[in-house]
Amino acid sequence: MTPRVITLTLSEREDIFTALSMLRQHRIRHLPIMHPDGRLLGIVTPQTIRRALQPANIVTKLRYVKDVMMRNVVCAPASDSVLDLARAMALHKISCVIITETRRLQTELSANSHRISEAEKYQKVIPVGIVTERDIVQFQALGLDLGKMRSSDVMSAPLFCLKPEDTLWFAHEEMQRRRVRRLVVVGAAGELLGIVSQTNLLQALEPTEMYSVIELLQRVVEDRTKELKEANQQLKGEVEERRKAEAALQKAHDELQKKVEERTAKLQKANRLLKKDIVRREQVEAALRESEAQSRSQAEQLEKTLHKLHATQMQLIQAEKMSSLGQLVAGIAHEINNPVNFIYGNLAHANQYINEIIDLVVLFREHYPEPEEEISQEIQDMDLDFMIVDLAKILNSMRIGADRIRSIVLSLRNFSRLDESEMKEVDIHEGIESTLLILQHRLGEANLENSQIKVIKEYGKLPLVECYPGLLNQVFINILTNALDVLENQLGQRAILIHTSIGHGELGIGHRASGIGHGELGPYALRAGFAYDFAQDKIGHGELGTWGVSGAWDKEDLADNSKLRTQDLRLEAKNSEVETNSKLKTQNSKLKTQNSEEFIVIRIADNGPGMGEKVRNRLFEPFFTTKNVGKGTGLGLSISYQIVVEKHGGQIDCISAPGRGTEFRLEIPLRQSAPYRV
Repeated sequence: MTPRVITLTLSEREDIFTALSMLRQHRIRHLPIMHPDGRLLGIVTPQTIRRALQPANIVTKLRYVKDVMMRNVVCAPASDSVLDLARAMALHKISCVIITETRRLQTELSANSHRISEAEKYQKVIPVGIVTERDIVQFQALGLDLGKMRSSDVMSAPLFCLKPEDTLWFAHEEMQRRRVRRLVVVGAAGELLGIVSQTNLLQALEPTEMYSVIELLQRVVEDRTKELKEANQQLKGEVEERRKAEAALQKAHDELQKKVEERTAKLQKANRLLKKDIVRREQVEAALRESEAQSRSQAEQLEKTLHKLHATQMQLIQAEKMSSLGQLVAGIAHEINNPVNFIYGNLAHANQYINEIIDLVVLFREHYPEPEEEISQEIQDMDLDFMIVDLAKILNSMRIGADRIRSIVLSLRNFSRLDESEMKEVDIHEGIESTLLILQHRLGEANLENSQIKVIKEYGKLPLVECYPGLLNQVFINILTNALDVLENQLGQRAILIHTSIGHGELGIGHRASGIGHGELGPYALRAGFAYDFAQDKIGHGELGTWGVSGAWDKEDLADNSKLRTQDLRLEAKNSEVETNSKLKTQNSKLKTQNSEEFIVIRIADNGPGMGEKVRNRLFEPFFTTKNVGKGTGLGLSISYQIVVEKHGGQIDCISAPGRGTEFRLEIPLRQSAPYRV
């Protein structure tokens, strides 16, 4: 036993760092704490000090394992007995022995000429286990023969290892998590470098350094307290200002309530006057009622007028929104365009400079084929050949990205012309492409395990068209958005076809009625002439796969099961009879010309589920929608009808049936005889 017991008497002058200094000075692990009257109060150990100094991570996080690890480690092979290990511990006055094995590793070095030199072989000591004095004491207590026990049978494995660049705080956390008192430090190849114990961690906590850290923390706390007081004072001021604002808001609320009451009184008065007017009208109607049919006609006309006024109001609101949206999009496009021009303009210079640097490197390698070893190693590490090839690819991808951004900006600028009030000659294909580019994010979506929606464009050779480009862009986006809404959740192949051509003759042959396809030939004839050819062509080329199942009309069925009678405008089928009348629903608009003229035809078709006749007949009515609440206003196709028919003197028709897809046909005159003012 120890001849003299080292103790520490409890006093206000003694702190935890005094205990830490005594443990280091006397090289002991247990320090009894005594009361002034001689009573034993407790024992201080390195573990209790380490737990008490948890905030020391401020220091340990800034220091590394390599700074404190013990490099002179006592090792032993796995074949040694436990008794040999105990003798080694007693001899070197240590508490553990690392069990190691020697492995023969092989590395290959490359010469400057890139040829492989002869393999250089060397040995490294690899740690495989550890035996501590506590293990030996336990074996001794169990009465085991230490001389016959091999180290490999009793060592603790696998080892929990650290890297030299790990922080002391990480080492502390690993000891806590693994419940061990020491960790082995290994290199990149697993070779033994040293060992770190709890004692090494405590050595990093010098009392003088900890005192300075504590003083720094006290100053930080004082500064933070001062900041909190200032913030609290500022918060009080803000609370006072908020109270004043609430008082002003309450005053404004009272004034508003007063105005509402006054307005309500006026409305009630107007309501009474309106009731009197209704009574007077009823009296007049009763006196002038000549026929029941005439009264019904007047009531229906009044209801239609009110409905049209409401629709007009909503369309004006929608037009104002689209105008604001156009201005916003134009501003955003302008702001994006400036930095993109900087990038795009500098790409050519960057490409030139990089090519010159690469030429210089190639020239250097031609004149100095065998540079210094350090330069050769650096060239090999950076993979110079790959870097030279990859630089060109990187610049090309940057150029492609810049072109993509510029095209998007151009599309946004084209699409932002919603508020233009002047008619001009434009390329219709540019408007369609701008709309498709804006909707590109939806064309690439696949909500189910589907491929993306395929857009097939069959553009004819069209001249410039005199029109309102912004309004026609709105028509395109309304029709394409509806097509995307029905296709996005459809299984199988999904496709949209856009076809443009020039038409001759009278505008809107077979399509003047209401834009539903109830003309001289009916919807089936149009579908047979366009959608069937489209489907056969695409299936024949392997582009659409199952289009014929979900979205194409069967030409043989049309030929065998139906007869077209243009004289009485009826379509007789084998199992059903569809009657179409030729009454024109002009909706206060007349065709601007009945003479022979040129016009463009735009057909937009999809292979979606299609729609029935009941839905198709109401397709262009204001506020009619089949979408869920919140997804549509029912004004998109109504506004599109107004733009095409009333503002451009053209026609818009829809051809569809359940399970047969949907096709929209737009006819726009090439020249406008009497431009409509937006």
